[in-house]
Amino acid sequence: MNSIPFSDSEFPVETLGRIVQTQKLRTRVMKIILFSIMYSILWSSPTNAKEDVPQSLAAAHKEIFKSKSIGHILTPNTNVLQKGELSAGSLYLGYGATDSLTVATSPFLYLSYGMHNLFLRLSQFIDDSKRLAFELGYYKSFGHSYQMEASSAKATFSIESPLYRFNLSTSVYSYFDDTRPFSLRMEPYNSDTYSLNLSTLHEFALRKNLFLNFEIGSLGLNYHYPYLHLGTSVAYQFEKLFVGLGASVTTAPQIPPERSQFYGSVDQTWKNSQVHPEIQLQYFF
Repeated sequence: MNSIPFSDSEFPVETLGRIVQTQKLRTRVMKIILFSIMYSILWSSPTNAKEDVPQSLAAAHKEIFKSKSIGHILTPNTNVLQKGELSAGSLYLGYGATDSLTVATSPFLYLSYGMHNLFLRLSQFIDDSKRLAFELGYYKSFGHSYQMEASSAKATFSIESPLYRFNLSTSVYSYFDDTRPFSLRMEPYNSDTYSLNLSTLHEFALRKNLFLNFEIGSLGLNYHYPYLHLGTSVAYQFEKLFVGLGASVTTAPQIPPERSQFYGSVDQTWKNSQVHPEIQLQYFF
């Protein structure tokens, strides 16, 4: 990844202004995330839950929030497949090794980026409505226009009620080779070979089996200019089929135009911005 060097004497006034804008953006994102946490706790309290919500953890897994989505690309939720359950589709091919552990690979990454990939997600209940999940991922391109090798580690906390699920996720992407990476590797404008991210995913049940999702957070908290990450999707849960359609965008409007550049020679619609598809067409066996 090529980064632009900076000197303290270069564009001193503009630099100060951009630093202030960056700090304001970071503060606003943090305020929204903190508000989301408080809102989720209030919304998911017993007074907002239905009286017939099952009390056992196994039943809660099936009944509290019925979307089988695994979350967005950057921000996951805590869902896993049940033991012996198999899901095949556009986003992932996964198997429930246990009730808590899912092993998966992504056909989307393989076909779109020419990347071998593997994911492990471990999810545990804290109580009937709260869960904690850990996810590890590995990516390696082969003979394709993209050239990247990377790993990811994510920790996600969720609170759910029958009508709403809140997900707070922190993640680290480490890049061993980012000559031409996938869309989540934005130009860092420093020499860091990793990105530290913090984001939230809000899932709403609009009516039976119909869901609306919103995502907000920051990608590259360690970058010279942290990026704002926003996303939305709508989904429908059939008995054996999950359909989700949407998109997310990563952008940093505070970057000075004279310093902006494309990342890794990958074509983009705008400099310092990238759109990611949020598409899940999954069948469950």
